[in-house]
Formats: sequence, C-alpha cells, structure tokens
Amino acid sequence: MNMNNCFHSFQRSLFSTLFKYPLMILLIMLILISGQSDAAEHKKIGIFPGSFDPIHLDHIRIAIDAAQEYKLDKVFFLVNRLHPTKNNLSDWTFREGLLRKAISEIADPRLALFEISLEASDPEKILEEALEKFSGSFVFHIIGEDSLEKFTKGNGFKRLGRNYNLIVKPREGEQQIAKLQKRTDQSRYIKYLPSVSHGFSSTQIREACAKGDIDSLYLRTPTSVADEIVKSGAYGLEFTPQWFDALIKVSEKSEDEKKYDDSAVILPFTVSASWTASITSFSFVAPDEEIRKIDFSAPHSFSDLKKYVGNKLTELGMKVLAKPDISVFLFSGTESLLHSWLLANGVKSAALITRSRSVITTGILLCKTSLGRYIAVIPRMYGSMRELQSQALISAAMALSGKPADSFLIIKSREPIEDFRETREIYSKSLSSVKPGTIHSAVIGFHREISKILSEKHLNGAISNISAYNDKDLPHCIAEFSNSDNTKKNILFSESVYGDQLFALLDILANEKKIINIIFLGGCGAITNDAKIGDIFVPLRVYDRSGGYILNSNIVKNSDMESLNMKTGNAYSVFSPIQETVSFIDDLRSKDFQIIDVELSSFARFIAGQGNKQLMYKAYLIVSNLPGSLETLENISDIQETIDLSINKILNIILK
Repeated sequence: MNMNNCFHSFQRSLFSTLFKYPLMILLIMLILISGQSDAAEHKKIGIFPGSFDPIHLDHIRIAIDAAQEYKLDKVFFLVNRLHPTKNNLSDWTFREGLLRKAISEIADPRLALFEISLEASDPEKILEEALEKFSGSFVFHIIGEDSLEKFTKGNGFKRLGRNYNLIVKPREGEQQIAKLQKRTDQSRYIKYLPSVSHGFSSTQIREACAKGDIDSLYLRTPTSVADEIVKSGAYGLEFTPQWFDALIKVSEKSEDEKKYDDSAVILPFTVSASWTASITSFSFVAPDEEIRKIDFSAPHSFSDLKKYVGNKLTELGMKVLAKPDISVFLFSGTESLLHSWLLANGVKSAALITRSRSVITTGILLCKTSLGRYIAVIPRMYGSMRELQSQALISAAMALSGKPADSFLIIKSREPIEDFRETREIYSKSLSSVKPGTIHSAVIGFHREISKILSEKHLNGAISNISAYNDKDLPHCIAEFSNSDNTKKNILFSESVYGDQLFALLDILANEKKIINIIFLGGCGAITNDAKIGDIFVPLRVYDRSGGYILNSNIVKNSDMESLNMKTGNAYSVFSPIQETVSFIDDLRSKDFQIIDVELSSFARFIAGQGNKQLMYKAYLIVSNLPGSLETLENISDIQETIDLSINKILNIILK
C-alpha cells in the first residue's frame, strides 16, 4: 500500500470515529482546554508571614531562594500585626514601612508586600485572608524552623495538599525536616531550602542597635532599612552615643528636599566658607521673659500639645532635643552669620532635620563641633515675632521631654540685623515684574489652596488668565478677571509671610507697587461657644501684648455678611499658639474676645503706621481650630475641605 493510500485510509477512519463518538471527542477537547487554562491561571504563590521586626537580609535571601528553587511566580511578605508570644513588637506601620523599603531596594519583581485588611489582626486571620485571596493558586507557605512547633499544633497539617505546600528553612540541617515528615502522610507537600544563610535573627539586630553597633546593623539589613532605623533611633539606638554620628552620615546621602511631600526629612547641611560674614563676635542670651511666663504644667487648650509640637519639629527632632547630653541653641541671624558662627565652632557639616511642607516648620541642625560635642541649632530665626514663636516652640519641646523649659540659649550677633531691610530687598526682586499701578488688589495668605481654586475658576471661564510665579522666596500668582461691569482687574495672590517679613511685603505692595486694596487671609482659633470649623470672622479690633488697633476699613456689605454667614469679633494676636493654655483662653474669653490668631497684629500695626493714606485694608480669618476642643491645629489636614469651602466664599467676594 503506497503512502497516499495509507493517508486516505487514516482520514476515513478519523472521520468515521468523529461521527460515531462526537460526545467523547468533545469531552476530550474540554479536558485539554481545561488543563491549559489551569496551567495558565493557577500560579505558584509564596506567602512568607512573620513579625519582621526588623526585616533583614536573611529574610530576603529565604524569599529569593524559595522563588528560585520552586519556580514561584511571586513571594508575598505578610507582616503580622500581633504575635502570641511577643508583647514588645515595634509599631506595625513602622515594620511594614521597613519592608516596603527593602522590597524597593532589592528590586526583585517576584517579591511583594501583601496588603492586609484592617479587620485582620492576629497571624491566623492574616494567613486565612491570604489563602482566600490566592485560593485559585498553588500556595507555598514559607516558614523558618523555629516556627515548626507552632505549625504542627495549628491547622497547618490539615491544609497540606496539592494546592498548599510548606517550605521550611532549617537552621540545623535537614534532620529537623525529616522529623517533621515522619509526623504526616503528606510528606510530599513539605519542601525545604538547602541554601546556607548568614544565621542571624531580628533579635540579634535589635540587640546590636541597643549597643550602638551601627556596622552590624548595616551588615545585616538592606541599606534603606538601616537608614530608616537610624533616622527613627529605633530599637534603643537613640540612647547610644553612636546615634548622632550615624544620623549625620545618613543625612549626607539624602536626596533633595523638593522630592518630598509633607514628610519628615533629614538633609545634608554643608557649612560654606564663602558665606562667612565679617563679624565673628556673638553673644548668648536667655529666653525672653514672655517665654518664661508660660506654665507648661498647666492644662493646655490643645488636646495634645506634644502632637502639635511634634508636627512642627518632627518626631525625630523631638528625640534629638530630648537627649540629656546635647546643648540647644536658637540662632537669631541671617544665613551668612549662621555659617560664620558654625565655622568658628569647627562645624563643617551637619544634618538638617525638618519637614518639607507648605506651612511653617522649624528645622533643627544637628552638629558636631571640633571638640567632639553635639549641639542642636535652630537656624534662620530672625525678626522679633518669628524669634518669639520659635522660642515658645523649643521651650515646649524642652518641657515635654522632661528638661527645664528654659534650658536653651539664643545666639545673637553683636552686629545689628535689619531683617526688614534684607527681606524687603528679597521680596522686591521677587515682584520685579509687577509694574506699579497695574494691580487692583493684593491678597496675602492660603496661596496653595487659592491657586487650586483659581485654576478651577479659570477652567470655568470666571477668570480670563492666570500667571503663576513659583519664586522660591515669594511664591505668587496674578489673576486677571472682569467684574460685573466688565471692568478688567488684576489681583496678586502671595503666600503667607510672618512677622518682620510681613511688614516688608506690605511696604512693597503699598508704597512701591501702589496697590490700594490689600487683603489678609489667615486662620484663627474661635473661643466662643457657637463657633465651628470653617466659620469666617471679620475682625474689627485687634489686640496683642503691646496694645490694640482698630481696623476702620475692615467693613463688609451686610448682604455679604448674611449670605456667607460671616461674623464680626475682637481678635487677640498671640506670638505663638504655645501660649494658649486653658487659663490664658479663659482670661481672653472673660474680656470679650471672640477669636485668637498669631499674625494679625502685625498687619494691624502696619496699617496704623500708614497714617492718612487712602488705602483699603481688609482681613478675613477662617476658624481652623477650637482651642480647648479636639479640633485643633494638629488636625488641620482632616478639615482642609471645610477650610477650602470658606476660602472659595471669600474669593467670590474679592472677585466681584
């Protein structure tokens, strides 16, 4: 029979079979397709639960070895919130954050973090949650030998099967695995990792930190993890003599501050000889008498004063200031004078601890002098108002750490510092493109929030044009719009500035740029019983420790007052919210004050100094905290939406 006859015979036989047994053929095809689908969809997933307190290189090595040895598509780390025998676990968020950094640094696409729901608390529930998520996959549960005993007593053996395997990393060879395999007839589902590890544990790393053994920390953990442990002073590291040196070294490899968003950062600070001023003579003075009057033992109107201070100084900054062997100074002077003083004390580099954000935050320079002493310097505190604010903040930090509230000194240059003149030159340069007489009104305050609202109004056609100037010294923008009678107007919006800097900016706006309408927008605390967050106050009288001022031009149409539910009231300007103890607030309330703020008296004092000039000044204050309640300044992010609605209402009045 030739080849053609063979082929035709096979063809007839095949078609005959297909016609005789169509259901059988269909069933075979479905099985084949199902098998292909199963192979495609059923991935091999590793789950690696643990406390990871902290994550270290052996953990990473085990995960990678497991993925390599058993061809796992992914290995998910499960960070247990609790542990039945460990009562002193570090904060779960901190441990999870360290693991995220480790995974990012290792950059192995097979490694990932399992996102645990808020409902899952104990290890068993977290494991069940992971198994449910990966129910359609072949799961490989990775444990260390020290977890075997717990595994044998739990539900582990009951789960063993084709879709649930155990991978064990032994510490003492394979003998332990053999013992385990004898205890179950499911031994084929128990795997082990033969690779050799470094043989260290999280406990050993914590002990190394407590001893200040920085080298061991970096040897046993990913660099980013070690850096974060140093920054936080975790595991007792903050109580060792080696911590400050490690902090300064970490700062040297930090990235530029602009890459961070509202987060605590530690940055390098290099002392430059090119900044050296001619003056090298400085004096030390004690904190102001007004600061020493604050009674930190009395109840404070803030629900949590420590949280408020920590928000300004960062948690790391608070830890540094609390150290008993560190000297703390506030530096009252310019950048060039600061560099001059640091050089005179043999400081060549330092770590700047701060927070990158849009509101005032005090930075702390951690320095090591030529004599080997560590000092903390709070820089750039010039201008009487700004200096008093900073004194109050540091005084509170000292008191909260258990130190005397006045256990710091202010460094002053014997050369007089004219902050007004220097700041005026800076702001004048920032506003050089603004031609005198071309701006109808200027608005100071809430620049970031206003810029967002203006962009929306521009898209809706309410504003014809916006020019933004992201000047590092004075961010501002100019909005062009047409009012109800189709008259075009330009309004300048700038960020908030404080103390002497506010005086300098107001002087430029009024006397150099010839702007006759100037509006101050700020936040305030309301001390009346009927006030709430987001209320808008129009202050008619402003007082501070030096006296009172009347804002004659601060008049709003009755129709606007009613439609926007605005209130009028008397305002008291403190130099810092730190002053606002319960007794202080009660005293103001008894004297018929409705609101309390920080900077308004600077605005009022400038107006009083302008004499009979034909200027229109207005001030709108938005209630952002209620001293004595839970809604205080430390919760500002939670109430931002309410604040933005009030800003929008004020803008609608300004843009009429």
